[in-house]
Amino acid sequence: MSFAVAFGQSKIVVSIPPYQDVVQRIAGRDAEVSVLLAPGASPHTFDPTPRDVVRLEQADLIVINGGMDTWTLSMVDALGTHAPVFVALASLSADDLVEGGHEHEHDEHEHDEHEHDEHEHDEHEHDEHDDHDHGHDDHEYEHDEHRHDEDRAATDGDASVSFEDRNPHVWLDPVLMIQVVHRLADALATMNPDDEDGIRSRADALVHDLEHFDRELRETMAPIRGAAFVPLHDAWPYFADRYGLDLVVEIEPFPGQEPTARYLAEALGLIRASGARAIFAEVQLGSRSAEVLADEAGVGLGTLDPLGGVDGRRSYEDLLRYNAEILVETLRNGAHDDH
Repeated sequence: MSFAVAFGQSKIVVSIPPYQDVVQRIAGRDAEVSVLLAPGASPHTFDPTPRDVVRLEQADLIVINGGMDTWTLSMVDALGTHAPVFVALASLSADDLVEGGHEHEHDEHEHDEHEHDEHEHDEHEHDEHDDHDHGHDDHEYEHDEHRHDEDRAATDGDASVSFEDRNPHVWLDPVLMIQVVHRLADALATMNPDDEDGIRSRADALVHDLEHFDRELRETMAPIRGAAFVPLHDAWPYFADRYGLDLVVEIEPFPGQEPTARYLAEALGLIRASGARAIFAEVQLGSRSAEVLADEAGVGLGTLDPLGGVDGRRSYEDLLRYNAEILVETLRNGAHDDH
């Protein structure tokens, strides 16, 4: 079956805002690229609207990150749409992906020290979190395997990599995004061979921009290289590793759920021991836990945005530039952030 389409008529749906800009820049201005996740919403608590259903029904291509937005695949299966699905994580090898078990290791340590009944409660909470964030991972691979015969250009990747135990937030590392761009170009060129030269040219230009942007971010982040970094949840290991931050602890091991008092107490101890000058809330998630810890530790509070999609943070570079500037400002000054 051929999925070749004329991009003047094509509709591409992406799951989260950062991919909207990237896909648009490769596909060209004639493609219509829409995003499912609304600005300010979290993929961990996504609730589709009827408009989202219509978008997926009409899509010629669906682009997801994988791992934390697999609700898209559930919607695709429920609708029975035949649009190919591109999974960004499948563009990367196992060596590129970090383990997503940071919070799980912390919980295991907590479980070893506390009562059996609390252990059972935490196990139940842990299972619910995994079901929510990763619950369709195995299903995702069944879905991808089913599609590979017809859509290999869109979904092909390292099928041996399980998303379940890997951190999915790869878009926050522009070096990894370069690899995704190459694979996206392959998928788009397969769908629209008449514009292959244009697609390849635009992808090459984007790769050049991202290589330059990586150098810019290294310079921006240089003043805080090695600084203790305390984010709200586990969105930031790739960014922290790329630009030299010491990720101490995540405030919310289960995004969108307030941590237990014991967890906060242990996190507070780690924050104090690390000498962290600030901790960070996020635009899409409640800031209460971060505010409580910042006040208790007597450190600054900044607000990061892993997703963008709003004025000033619509382009991929503007999103990461915003976060880099917030990090530098807050970690250098230790002052409360009004952004």
